[in-house]
Amino acid sequence: MSVEAIDEERKTVLHCAAEKGHLELVIYLTTKYPLNQQAFDLWGFTALHFATLSGNVILFNYLIKLGIFDIQTLDPNGNSILYLAAIHGNFAIVEYIIKNHLLDPQSTDIYNNSVLHLAAGSGNKHLVQYLIEVVRLDPKSVNSSGQTILHFAAFSKNRELILYLINVMGLDIKALDEDGRSPLRLITQIFDPEIIQAVSILDVANA
Repeated sequence: MSVEAIDEERKTVLHCAAEKGHLELVIYLTTKYPLNQQAFDLWGFTALHFATLSGNVILFNYLIKLGIFDIQTLDPNGNSILYLAAIHGNFAIVEYIIKNHLLDPQSTDIYNNSVLHLAAGSGNKHLVQYLIEVVRLDPKSVNSSGQTILHFAAFSKNRELILYLINVMGLDIKALDEDGRSPLRLITQIFDPEIIQAVSILDVANA
């Protein structure tokens, strides 16, 4: 197979290597072959996007240091690299981006979602705690639809994260979004009743 081959989604060998997190192969490809390293696949992803999805922070750092990728490039859904990492709960890459001042963690997307909203949706409690306790993002931020980060956490089904946001951060489990949905309603719809009882969600809400 040629290293310049592309598949039906216009993924190159470099795209595939980055997506799998194969650092050695990516280094080999970028140093030995005159590939179009900034190429987009059919969906508008570059090797840097795929490295972000892989969660391999060493690979991500390597591609950043090459200096050929625009860190400001958005994915086809309008997400920055930082948002893409947060959506997938990739703590190491989020931390790298913030510590190296590559992108503004205070930024919001077109729906006014913060990085914290998307991290909560991923269910990564460690990442959410980092963004709140170290980066100092506002845990009570609300998006354009009136949703708090607890609304997003409800979809993650992460018991520990949900209780952290309620018991430690003091978020209101009955807060309504523009459609009249509360985190409590979402949790009730998503979780099995036995799980709701096990995590004491209803007890907390009625305390």
